[in-house]
Amino acid sequence: SNPIRWHSVEVMRFLLLAALCAASAGAFSVPVARSRPLPAVAVRSQLRSSSRRVAVVALVGDDKFVEAAMDADSVGGKLGSPIGKVAMQSLVAVSALAGFAVAPSVRPVVKGVFAVATAAGGFVARKRLVKLRRSAATAVLAKLFSDKGVANVGLEEAWQLAKDYGVTEEDFAAQLAELLGVYFGACIRKSATKTTELSDLLAMRRSFKLGFDVTGDAVYEVATRFYSESRAYFQAEEEHDSKQKLDKLVFLADRLLAEDPSEEGFRYERLRICKKFGFDDKEWQRRVEKVGAPFFKDLLLTVAKNPASATEADITAMGKQLGLAPETIARMKLEELRRSVAAALEASGAKFTSSQLEKIKSMGTSLGLSEEEYRGVIEAAVGPAYSAALADVLAELESASTDVSAKVLGKLAVRQQELDISATGATNLELASVRARIASQVKAALGKVRFQDMPGASAKLRECVTFAERLVAMARASGKAGDADDAAVLNGYLDAGSRAASPL
Repeated sequence: SNPIRWHSVEVMRFLLLAALCAASAGAFSVPVARSRPLPAVAVRSQLRSSSRRVAVVALVGDDKFVEAAMDADSVGGKLGSPIGKVAMQSLVAVSALAGFAVAPSVRPVVKGVFAVATAAGGFVARKRLVKLRRSAATAVLAKLFSDKGVANVGLEEAWQLAKDYGVTEEDFAAQLAELLGVYFGACIRKSATKTTELSDLLAMRRSFKLGFDVTGDAVYEVATRFYSESRAYFQAEEEHDSKQKLDKLVFLADRLLAEDPSEEGFRYERLRICKKFGFDDKEWQRRVEKVGAPFFKDLLLTVAKNPASATEADITAMGKQLGLAPETIARMKLEELRRSVAAALEASGAKFTSSQLEKIKSMGTSLGLSEEEYRGVIEAAVGPAYSAALADVLAELESASTDVSAKVLGKLAVRQQELDISATGATNLELASVRARIASQVKAALGKVRFQDMPGASAKLRECVTFAERLVAMARASGKAGDADDAAVLNGYLDAGSRAASPL
């Protein structure tokens, strides 16, 4: 009945409803992130603050995007769906209708005021929901990577998803760089390196055309955080998992940044990480090869089992992709051939079977080794076995009562073929063995002279002369002596200073 009291009640009701609208709109502001995505390291820092999320990470295993994708099912994550879009577009109109309907008066003016007030609240709420949806876009994109795999998500698909969440091109590029940092940081959680990790990182950078400046920044942020968390272990004498993780970080960073066509750009990104950890270029390369070499070793083992499994170009390309220096690639090739040759000799009793020899020659071709490199490995491996055969032959030549030149030459020819030793290599070993044998005989004769055993010395010298005659006969039987006289042939055996002067 009191008009003043009635108007006071109306005002109180209006203020109360306005407060409720503001509160409801403000409720959406709690989880809102910045309009630009936070750096990957900052996102991970926030995520780790929740023990619930850390527990989930432990349960899911090796999913690199599990942390970043946790908010994909939040309110913001659902706003990019078709239903969410319709709800947001109609939020202002629905808020106005609701205000008009709940107005405490039937008077049009009062209903209009309430409709305007609730519409304003709906507008504010929609603006905040738009920000919330945009901030959730990174989590939704992370979930897409997690579900389909990095290599199976294209630029167009990712960009369409970003547009559904109202993300601008600038923010989209920032989100991709952020997720690259998220994946890179997740790789460093474990010290074991997988080739799929490197493949995914390279696929992300290439598929989404990320610049090397943002890529370098993402890598450096991860390196900085890792340094802060683990530097106490780097200087420790005892082995620690963080040291292996550091090697992995250096390897992945090097391979990811090495694609920069600008040498100066790559050097800049590498140097600032080196400065952070106190490395020089040699230490950086050593750590890269420490991680990359085992993968290259696996490839070489595959080639050793099946030489046709890779070509020289494939092997060289893989070595470069793993960050190995050319000299390291060449050294590891020779080491693997040496290992294969030694294993074959051991398995077949100090000789090569025809199948083994064919496989080893094919391996040398696949590895791209020159004839000189191949021969060097083979003859270094079979030298002791051929020298042992020479020792037996010379002992038989020395002790035989008749000329056995043809017989011993046949034995040496068979052994030479079994060991795949070249004629030059065989001749060099033969000369070395003969000189050692004659030197031993002369030393024995001089020993007799020293003790004034002249008959014994005379006998030893006669043995030496007989041995020399049989050597000349063996050289003529082999055809190596040619038209040279006996003195020249014998001098060829004894002249250790000049291989060229020997008629052999």
